[in-house]
Amino acid sequence: MEALTPTLSALIARLEAMALAEDERAPHVVLVLDPEFGLGPAAGPFDGLMAALAAASELETALNEDEAELPVRVEVVRLFSWRERSRRESAAPATAGMAQDGRHRD
Repeated sequence: MEALTPTLSALIARLEAMALAEDERAPHVVLVLDPEFGLGPAAGPFDGLMAALAAASELETALNEDEAELPVRVEVVRLFSWRERSRRESAAPATAGMAQDGRHRD
């Protein structure tokens, strides 16, 4: 396999950073995965990934205090809102003619 060009590597890194930044602000829920009962109820939604991860850690610790029970796992899942996504995408053409400083380019 050939190595990526520096330009392509930079583009991939930038896209990953943009996706992570969007993911950090998106709503997330915490799912409980019980080995005996399967997927359990969700906690949340939490405003952003970091808040959900903190809640997941606390929830997992609390649920696993009783060592006689099988341990449960928790998983953080991002919520997607197609309505919100389509609203953002439809707003993009309205700002397409704007320069970075907010003025129209002609």
